[in-house]
Amino acid sequence: MNVNRVERVNEEIKRKLSVIISQEVKDPRIKGIITVTYVKTTQDLKFSKVGLSIFDVTEDEGNECFKRIVASRGFMRTKLAHELDLRSTPELIFERDRGMDESENIERLLKQINSKE
Repeated sequence: MNVNRVERVNEEIKRKLSVIISQEVKDPRIKGIITVTYVKTTQDLKFSKVGLSIFDVTEDEGNECFKRIVASRGFMRTKLAHELDLRSTPELIFERDRGMDESENIERLLKQINSKE
């Protein structure tokens, strides 16, 4: 499988999933701002790891939101199958991407340190 093709598939899945999550998944328990931060698809296009960042929610709300998104993965995979030009649609494996949370936390701590000086 061509590496460039997998990268194109990753970008297409990332773009389409962002729209599906924000506009088509209708679950009131999904709150906050959800960002698809990365998609890593295997060379055989059977699996895609999808990183999600969830903002503007408490930790408990973020955990519940993530559970609801994982529970909706069948719906999202079906939507992707209709929109992607692939023989088979990759199985979606969601992961919480806490990189942005950690950088926000570091920024907050640095501000606290600077305000004490």
